[in-house]
Amino acid sequence: MKKNLEDRIGLMTLKVAQDIEWGRSNQIKRGEYGPQRIIRDARTRFHIEDAQEISDRLRRLGFSVQPYALPGTFNVWHSSDKTGIPYSLLATKELIKTIASELGVDYKTFKGFRKVLKYLKKKTFYEKQIDEWGTTLIGMISKAYEDSPSTPVLELIAIDEEFARVRDLKAYDFPYAPMHTWRDHSQNPAQNSRDAVKQLIVTISRELNVDYKTFEGFKKIMPHLTYETFRKKRINRWGTTIGAVLQAYHSSSEAVLDLIDKDDEFKDLRDLKSYNFHHVAGNTWTDENGEPTQASREVIKCVLRKSGELLGVDYITSDGMKLILTNLMPRELYNDPIDRWGTTAKGAMKAYSKDMMYALSDLINYDPDFASLDNLLDNEFLFSIQIRLKSRPDISLIKNMAYARTWYYCHAVLN
Repeated sequence: MKKNLEDRIGLMTLKVAQDIEWGRSNQIKRGEYGPQRIIRDARTRFHIEDAQEISDRLRRLGFSVQPYALPGTFNVWHSSDKTGIPYSLLATKELIKTIASELGVDYKTFKGFRKVLKYLKKKTFYEKQIDEWGTTLIGMISKAYEDSPSTPVLELIAIDEEFARVRDLKAYDFPYAPMHTWRDHSQNPAQNSRDAVKQLIVTISRELNVDYKTFEGFKKIMPHLTYETFRKKRINRWGTTIGAVLQAYHSSSEAVLDLIDKDDEFKDLRDLKSYNFHHVAGNTWTDENGEPTQASREVIKCVLRKSGELLGVDYITSDGMKLILTNLMPRELYNDPIDRWGTTAKGAMKAYSKDMMYALSDLINYDPDFASLDNLLDNEFLFSIQIRLKSRPDISLIKNMAYARTWYYCHAVLN
């Protein structure tokens, strides 16, 4: 049996060598002679060890034929050559060299590789012939890399010194981001998404000459972290923009907060909230039904807590809340910052139709800390608070009937 295999290997080596000589001498079209044609016509396949033996024998005869050029070779894309380099990376390098040669550029330089990069997409791996035998990398990219062109290219760059000048290249710099670039297999934002957002922040920080890891520096960066910036700002020398990263998030602020939450370089900024951004998302203050959101409740709660601290009272007790509401001024609602980011309650108050009593009613309904204050909603002193704070309640928006009864009662007294 071993002798039969030897004879088969020897015969195939001879046939391939003869076909190469015939094709070259007769100037046959590229891809229509050599190992691809001979082995397909023979309707045979080889295990990787046998393909390597054929390749070695052909090399000794003066023909450079890699094992992956023998169609159908078992396990070739998960195997390595004698020096330990995976055949998948050797083949990827041949693809890059082929493209660079056609473009007339040096793939070892940034300028040259950047021109090659635009062609490193799935279609190229599927169709581009990387040698004179007509070898394409459709099997490699589909079976070994889940149709992700960036993965073998980045693996090659990491181990091959000829690509040392382009090692800042990332998966999101490729012209067509493959599946799972922005979301992982669980459909959560992938690390690539956070890396891209961080690079955007780093780029802006360099332009502003600030330290993005500090509160003072990051606060200066924040006005630039908008939807338009994500879409149009080039984040690196590859000319990459990251509008596509928002496929993994509902808004640019959500993308930034995800990075801050998971990257310890931003640990001193973890008090940042979605409502602290200069351009808040459309659903920050009200939901799709026009109801106040948790963010609105958080902001109003901050106002009440801060007022309680200034007055020296507990804001979640009836007596404390009465004193807070008695002393609360419109300035505190619309102008005074509630935190170090400079956020005011102006946006949150719009969600409550500028009605503080509606806001308090909402907190009582949804925040357990305020549950014990339900008795305040039937107290007549609320009317004078409404007048002083210039509340203009829209009863059609108010779902708390206790508060609605109180407002109607006060309105009747006024008239």
